Amino acid sequence: MIEDKQPSPFLTTIRAKLGGNSLDAIIARGASGTFFVDGLGQGLVFGAQILLARLMGAEHYGVYAYVLAWVTLLFLLARLGMDTMLLRYIATYRANHEWGLMRGVVQMSNLWGLVSSLVVGSITAGIVWFWRESLGEPLAYAFWAGCGLLPFFVLSGLCQSSLNGIKKVVLAQLPNRLIRQTLLVLLVMGGVWLIGIEMTGATAILLTIVAVLGGYGIGVYWLWRHLPEGYWSAKPIYRNREWLLTAFPLMLAAGAYMLTQKTDTLMIGAMLGTTDAGIYAVASRIAEFTSFGLTAATAIAAPHMSEFFSQKKRTELQRVVSLTTWGAIAFSIPFAVVVVVLGTWLLSLFGSAFTLGYWALVLLVAGQVANTVTGPIGVLMNMTGHQNHLLIILVGALVLNAILNYFFILSMGIAGAALATALVKVGWNVVAVSFVYRKFGINCFAFHEILGSQSGMRSQ
Repeated sequence: MIEDKQPSPFLTTIRAKLGGNSLDAIIARGASGTFFVDGLGQGLVFGAQILLARLMGAEHYGVYAYVLAWVTLLFLLARLGMDTMLLRYIATYRANHEWGLMRGVVQMSNLWGLVSSLVVGSITAGIVWFWRESLGEPLAYAFWAGCGLLPFFVLSGLCQSSLNGIKKVVLAQLPNRLIRQTLLVLLVMGGVWLIGIEMTGATAILLTIVAVLGGYGIGVYWLWRHLPEGYWSAKPIYRNREWLLTAFPLMLAAGAYMLTQKTDTLMIGAMLGTTDAGIYAVASRIAEFTSFGLTAATAIAAPHMSEFFSQKKRTELQRVVSLTTWGAIAFSIPFAVVVVVLGTWLLSLFGSAFTLGYWALVLLVAGQVANTVTGPIGVLMNMTGHQNHLLIILVGALVLNAILNYFFILSMGIAGAALATALVKVGWNVVAVSFVYRKFGINCFAFHEILGSQSGMRSQ
């Protein structure tokens, strides 16, 4: 007679905790889903970039990466901070059943995002036209294609924020993570191997537009399916002044943050050329994987941060922050070790020329680990109404980053840019963590509980 195997006590305990309604269980389940989707998405991003780099070579890929870095900055300007504002207000209005306000903020944010992206894209296209001879045809065409990409980027980001706001976090990740990247890979493979098109920077961005549009369409359908019934029957109510006053500092803070992320690539492109910018962009892309665990965990934690802060539940808020940080570290540290050991091989997947970015990769990974150890500090400040203070910190970091990058690039090339970026990342995170702890007593530093318990033991 064969006896049924009973699950181990450890697995039974894990299942019980994950299946409960505690804060830990809710965050663990949500983070697991976003972690899985985000992990697959990051893998597809990695595969798509390898494919493009192999097909285009370092020079053409450099044009593509350089233009996308600029488009990312224009995207932050064009979205006007509406994505973060939308996430915060949708979560609040949904909890309070204020369907009219919820419908109003969704409609107005999308209208403002569309108009602003068209304006920013048109102005940028005009500037590129004026400087087209200095830029050269390949770079100018790629920039014009990037201007066409901008509105779809903005609308897709707003759709993702809306899904996050109604706590459909996993669905929110799918269009921009899995669907977009899958479509891009299929379009590139089909274009090159079936049609025989030449893969230039402009061509790659045009295919990216099609991929973004496909993901956006599916995201809109999911949002339409999951919006509450009360949303559709309510008459829109508009609080334009309040929303704009909230969104504007969020836009500036997001812009300053992204500039600190992209200053290195932009300055390398301007000072050393687009080929070096392409090599550095690949190193930066790989390094970003180190903190994707933090991104996944923060996606599910952000609405809870806003909710607990508004309800003055400090203990619960601290618990959310600590769970998010430790969950991110569990991924970040092992991945950092893998990158340091296998970094040259990972870079060689893009082509032999990209192995020159190894030391830049190591330094960028170190900066990302430091960013993970200090937890979701930026999102926490945004969700608790301290976006103005975050803006001041990030503007200071941006100025320092530009200065350090200039001198470090002159002396050490792309490794210098990575060192400058890593130092600034550590600096602004430490300042922000200190501010939050002094302001409302939440400690985002990962090891504060361990250090605190050891200090308590010594004092006894």
